[in-house]
Amino acid sequence: MSNSIFKAKNLRFVIIGFWLIIVLFPLSWIAITSIKPTEATLSTTPVFLFTPTLQNYMFGAEIMDPHTNEPIFAGIASQFPRYLGNSILIALMSTFIALAAGLTFAYSLSRFKIIGGTPLLAYMLTLHAVTPIVFTPALFEIFQKIGLHDTHIGLSLIYATFALPLTVWILKNFLDGFPKTSEEAAKVDGASTFDVLLRITLPQIKVGLAVAAVFAFAVAWNDFIFTLSLTETNAATFVFLADFFDDLLRVGVLTPGPLASMSIIHMIPSFIFAFLIQRYLLIGFSAGTIRKEMK
Repeated sequence: MSNSIFKAKNLRFVIIGFWLIIVLFPLSWIAITSIKPTEATLSTTPVFLFTPTLQNYMFGAEIMDPHTNEPIFAGIASQFPRYLGNSILIALMSTFIALAAGLTFAYSLSRFKIIGGTPLLAYMLTLHAVTPIVFTPALFEIFQKIGLHDTHIGLSLIYATFALPLTVWILKNFLDGFPKTSEEAAKVDGASTFDVLLRITLPQIKVGLAVAAVFAFAVAWNDFIFTLSLTETNAATFVFLADFFDDLLRVGVLTPGPLASMSIIHMIPSFIFAFLIQRYLLIGFSAGTIRKEMK
């Protein structure tokens, strides 16, 4: 019996170790490439010993052709802070909109009898599976006519709309798991519906809000189609510049170093966002495990 348990534990560690290698190897390779000098990235053989440099992170400088040592599209890289700022701003705006609208819809479905509410939610979830490029031509025409093309609010509304179905589904499940008795008792004491929601319900479903926020943030942060189709300069995000760098890499006028450094920088806000709310996620996972064991 003890031998079988020991083998099972060893197998678990092997599986976890193998999974970590698969996940961490690409990340470590990107991180190493981002601090490699140009000569090392251009070498035809792998270079493992080199002097680390932050040259690839100097986006404010001109992009130089490694073959001719002449500037390419001088000043393009200087737009990096603005593009990164747009990405963060739009992701936060869309997350807030998705949570506000999603909470309103989820609370209505959970606490009131709305005819056709559940089928509507199911229909919205199926629409979420449709690839975004299907909607791009129509959205481009509409945004051009109503003045939302290349605007922060326009892009934020699109991301919030695509995050809304799953946001509603997540929050509704958490609301359904919270008993109505506390809310009803507060209303008997004279509290309004808004006070009940703000002071009683929201603190009890903060884990669900954290989960929904992670999803909504990821939808906006990782988008590629809409930012390239519906923006030009004003609301262009970080992905816009990354795509430009990728084009330069394909034609051989840019080394992999700057693109790798942009990938690292692109990961940092996601890690920070996840770190800030990880406590709520862990609480939610623990609570779910306890409820499952009690059943």
